[in-house]
Amino acid sequence: MNQYLNTEIVCTLAGLGCAEGTEYYKSPDCLESLKDLIKFLRRDDSTCEIRRQLGNSKVLENDLIAIVKSCTPKEQDIFDMVIRLMVNLTQPAALCFEHGKIPEDKTGQHYYLELVNQLQSYKEAFTDKEAMAVIGRELSRTLQKDWDDRQEEDYLLIERVLLLIRNILHVPANPQAEKRTDDDASIHDQVVWGLHQNGVDDLLLYIASSPDERRWCMHTLEIISLMLREQNPESLARAGDSRSKSEKSEDVRQLETIRERELAEKKKNAKKFSGRHSRFGGTFYINNMMSIADKRQMIYHHSVADAKNLTFDREKSAPRKRKNQIIAKEMTVERRSTLSIRLFLQGFCKQFLEHCYNPLLYVVRDNLMHERSQENDESYFLWAMKFFMEFTRHFDFRVDFVGETMSVSNFQYVLKILMQYYDSFVEDKQNPVTWGRRLHLAVQAYKELLMYVLFMEKSNDETLRSNAKVIKANIFYMVEYRDVFLFLVRKFDKSKQSKAYLRDLVETFHVFLKMLEDYCSGKSHIVIQQKKKKKKTKKRKSKQAPARVNLSAEQADEMWQAMASELSSWIQGHNGTIPESVVPFDAASDIPIDQQRVSALSRIQTQLQNCEYGESIALLRAAREVWPNDSFGAADGDPEDEFMCLHDIFKMTDLPIETTPLADAEAEVNEEEILQLVESKFISLSCWKFPNFLSYSRLACPSILQPYCWLLGFYRENSAKTNHYLVKMLHRVAVDLKIVPMMFQLSLFVTFNRVLHDPAASQYKEMVKFARYILGNFFEMLPKNPVLCVELSTWKTTDACYEISEGYGSLQNRRSLKKSGATWSYEEEEELKSLYHQYQEGEDDVIDKILDNLQDDTRTRRQIINKLFLLGLVTDKRAFRKPAAKKGAWGADEEEQLRAVYEEYKQSDGDIVEKILSHLTNTSRSRRQVVNQLVKMGLVEDRKTLRKKRKPGEKRGTLRDEGEEDASDYLSSSSDSESDNESLDQTSVPTLVSSLKDCGNIYLIEYVNREPDIALSTFLFASGLQEQLEWIQSQLRRVAEDREDGDNWQAYPLVTITEENEEALSNSQFRAMLKKIGLVPPVTGQQTFWRIPIGMRPAQLRQAADELEGKRHTE
Repeated sequence: MNQYLNTEIVCTLAGLGCAEGTEYYKSPDCLESLKDLIKFLRRDDSTCEIRRQLGNSKVLENDLIAIVKSCTPKEQDIFDMVIRLMVNLTQPAALCFEHGKIPEDKTGQHYYLELVNQLQSYKEAFTDKEAMAVIGRELSRTLQKDWDDRQEEDYLLIERVLLLIRNILHVPANPQAEKRTDDDASIHDQVVWGLHQNGVDDLLLYIASSPDERRWCMHTLEIISLMLREQNPESLARAGDSRSKSEKSEDVRQLETIRERELAEKKKNAKKFSGRHSRFGGTFYINNMMSIADKRQMIYHHSVADAKNLTFDREKSAPRKRKNQIIAKEMTVERRSTLSIRLFLQGFCKQFLEHCYNPLLYVVRDNLMHERSQENDESYFLWAMKFFMEFTRHFDFRVDFVGETMSVSNFQYVLKILMQYYDSFVEDKQNPVTWGRRLHLAVQAYKELLMYVLFMEKSNDETLRSNAKVIKANIFYMVEYRDVFLFLVRKFDKSKQSKAYLRDLVETFHVFLKMLEDYCSGKSHIVIQQKKKKKKTKKRKSKQAPARVNLSAEQADEMWQAMASELSSWIQGHNGTIPESVVPFDAASDIPIDQQRVSALSRIQTQLQNCEYGESIALLRAAREVWPNDSFGAADGDPEDEFMCLHDIFKMTDLPIETTPLADAEAEVNEEEILQLVESKFISLSCWKFPNFLSYSRLACPSILQPYCWLLGFYRENSAKTNHYLVKMLHRVAVDLKIVPMMFQLSLFVTFNRVLHDPAASQYKEMVKFARYILGNFFEMLPKNPVLCVELSTWKTTDACYEISEGYGSLQNRRSLKKSGATWSYEEEEELKSLYHQYQEGEDDVIDKILDNLQDDTRTRRQIINKLFLLGLVTDKRAFRKPAAKKGAWGADEEEQLRAVYEEYKQSDGDIVEKILSHLTNTSRSRRQVVNQLVKMGLVEDRKTLRKKRKPGEKRGTLRDEGEEDASDYLSSSSDSESDNESLDQTSVPTLVSSLKDCGNIYLIEYVNREPDIALSTFLFASGLQEQLEWIQSQLRRVAEDREDGDNWQAYPLVTITEENEEALSNSQFRAMLKKIGLVPPVTGQQTFWRIPIGMRPAQLRQAADELEGKRHTE
């Protein structure tokens, strides 16, 4: 230090005053000297010379504390200046350096440690009860002033006193110097006790609860967090209470574990004891180890009690570990204070929860959301949530104490902060540890929110249970809440994030899974939001679609031969996904329906020429539903019939080359699409079950299992709950998902070996049982797979696990079987030739005979025909085409049988058509076909007489009576046959469940009985919408007849042909009537017309139509 500067500081310190015994006498220049010291600190350099000099001179301990205690009310200026200087001297050491960061060089770190030691001595000086009493008394005097009477100096004094208390409590502890144990008062405890004795804690509660002191809310919350920094909320809540049975059993378990390990260590050391003196240790020969003399026998000149202790690294320097291999240090420190301090803090927390928690956190959150606070102050908000919610959960479960943070919006806010912290953790490479601690705090806060919801669900209060249900419905509905834990576990980095963080993350994930599993139990499925990926392409210039050309017969044959094989694969579904949303005609167009049929044929032919096989097949199938039994083939035809139908369309020569308005519209849409070759995520609705969450792609992956297996290696440090959570997750993957080979990993086997040979293995029964199960499966597979030991060195995917279980190459074989036209071996080709020559002269179908006698029963008719064509055995595939029976044609024998059966049962009770169907020899006939044929034959004049007859007194079918069974069957069958992760569409999910019950943004599918409103119907009739009501009635009755005659129900669109009907659908009262009777509005962006849902039964449709008609006649 500059000698002149050193002299100036010494002289300034001498001008403060002097102490004689217990009295301190201030010099006349005391105020000026204090100002000079503040000026010196303001001009301090990056090495903090002046600050370190003042610390070494112990100015705070010897002078400033004494000045504070000796100040009189007339010396307010001196008191204010001393407080200002104290705030400067006690600020955190890191803030004294550039950018508030600890220096990385050795000299800078030495200066930093010197400042920390000085701060610790300052903190010890503030254990003086009298000094803290003066500060508390001055703060109380200032706060008692009315708001209007306060001057600017009063506000500055309040802020500086709060900052001084914050700085003192912020000083880190020095356990090595203090040498304090649990249940002993550390320096931090003594400072906190001094605050309590002088009433400062009551002043903090007043500031936190008073609406007039909101400007100090962040300072107050920070001070409270520092007061409770080393306390555990659970132990604090139970202070003074007798230990529970669970606590006693946990202590006994820990003592037994320590005792068993100590006894095992003693036995092990006793075996190593040797009776020979150490001077006669002797020389040892180590066999099978290369020596200097090129012999496999090495001489060892040290006594060896255990062969494992043999080492050559005694005099070597330990290699430095790479940064990514160094485990992050644990930053959280917890200790148990004396009982008196714990009881005081318990009462303080109780009063804070009762009077301050809700108003204070409301103001803090409002400041954070409107950016009226300092950067990263969200951590104090998260700490307060985490600490006080856990405290009240163990002390006195009161939801009203923490009602401000128990809301869906707060869940969303905490999740937002959590993801912001993670983004900063990834992006800020210079401070990963700091962001890791903040991220840990956010995870702890989120865990407490979940734990509180879990406690609310188990409460006896019905209101709490219903509120918990609403919160759970919301957090399970949103995809962000469900996937956040999987994301954080995958991104865990042990070099930057601590084991405590991973333990809390594992526990939170386990609690979330249990809550989700309980919520989904008893429900067939729930409706959730789900992110999907959607491919877009770059905006491209509009191109003229390739025009169709008229081919000659030779050109058509040549082109057909080239495309036949690939087209056949498309028809069988092996080459890709065939589009579904294809519209073959425009119902609102003025073009006749027959002309649109010709246009559809022309479009199919054009697509075939342009090699657009998927589009042509989709258009063929869609057109077949519009024009059945026409040029588009039969509805019940097999793939071969579709192939031949496309062949006939391709060979047509009289089709016009034109584009319909529908095609033009589609072309315009395609030209305007933006194709950007990037994947963007969008939100859709899906039907979902809990097993969907426990899927291969989510849990059965190395990125999830690696952190779990790594943390399991510290099973001795983990609590019993943490070990249970770890084993449970591994059990889900190995047993529930049946992927045991994924557990075949060397690091996990090392942990299993330690557990099985642990002297206290009896305390880890669950781990021992799981380890024996995995090892048993490993040694069971080992004889079948000799290279299984090599697989231990790597983490395995699900594909690798499948090959380990089923054999290497089995996955490729499995995939090849799914492809079209599986390869034919030479033996199979010879077998096919032999069978063809054997049966080609017979009268029966050759292909059927070959299928019956072929050894490979996986071959299809199409594959055999194609192979015969490629082998040159046949020249025309059409020769093997089965003649398709015309659908709906009745032979003479069938008509006679129908007549006889009708005459027999026409006078009987019950359903006549059902009895006729049961006696017909042709079981493929549908109800509608029988009714139409009876009318055609003149046996029945009115088809209404063939409707089902109801028993006397039976009510007209209600939605609950008639629809419940079918709906449950539909849901169960759809969940078994289709993926639960497909997007929810109003035409695919049964809309007899057309009402979705709103339960806090979650929608549960259930039945609703819709009854039309008399007043609304009367209003529509008076408004001139009589024709439109009749149109709705006719559509309802028509669909009722169709559904009564057939079993293949589909959602029926209400296509508006006239302008009057279109205008009626724009009437809000008319739309309300449609909703009343159970019709479904179009999905925005996906559908155009209203629909009669698939779930409305014929009786319900007729009932709705009759009620509308009855109300009109009444009016």
